[in-house]
Amino acid sequence: MKNKIKKVSGYVFLFIQSLILLSITILLVLRLTVLDKSFIKNELNKNNYYKKINDEIKTEMTYYTDQSGFDDSILDNIFSLIDIKNTTNSFISSIYNGETYTVNTSQIEEKLNNNINKYIENEHFQIVDQEQLNKFVKQIASVYSDEIKLMGYLDKVCKYIPKLIDFIDYAIVVLFALFVLLLILNEKLIKRRDYSVILYTSGFIILFIIIGFRSSIDIKNLLIYSKTISNTFISIIKYLFNVYLLISLIYIGVGLIIDILKKDKKRRHKKAII
Repeated sequence: MKNKIKKVSGYVFLFIQSLILLSITILLVLRLTVLDKSFIKNELNKNNYYKKINDEIKTEMTYYTDQSGFDDSILDNIFSLIDIKNTTNSFISSIYNGETYTVNTSQIEEKLNNNINKYIENEHFQIVDQEQLNKFVKQIASVYSDEIKLMGYLDKVCKYIPKLIDFIDYAIVVLFALFVLLLILNEKLIKRRDYSVILYTSGFIILFIIIGFRSSIDIKNLLIYSKTISNTFISIIKYLFNVYLLISLIYIGVGLIIDILKKDKKRRHKKAII
């Protein structure tokens, strides 16, 4: 009876350790990817995000110039690709710092006003309502701000990001300490050394999660805010899937190696006895 309890306890310990390893793996990957601003900035750069969002902003601004009667030339050089990149990166940094970011559009408004004045002078364009002109300039500037900040949708959640990061950091440390503690208890009290089972269980659970997500979600056709945002988001999801897939295969592979080495050790031990 005592041996049965010990055996069951060993399997329970192994299963709990597998779940802890699984949790550590999931949280650690998230912490090093989507919860790391450097990773996000690198992904944006890799997906040519800045150029694409630059084109989207200019396209949307032309809708307003068409309605106003101005030529699209008034939009020339009011902002650059470097401006887009710097503003976007500042916005991302503010999210991870838990701050609400305000885009400074004063230079854009100033350059736009200068372009409009030149256009009026060259084309003998007559301005009837200065107030409407000022409103038009503000609208153009707001297009820049809104596209960079995704219409402010993240303003309400950004304050929770640092708290989430701190919680995950704390959780990883606690789970790792608990994992080591259970390894020691398992080793000293129950004498179970089936470490490959821990790796197999964690690896196959991760594998099943990936397969489940891929089969239930049409990743290729996800639409979030805009095509540019959607493509970047899809790219990040695919990257995460690949990372988790690689880790699951490593766990399973290491588990196989451990079992092979263990069998080989037993075989050599038997030969030595004979």
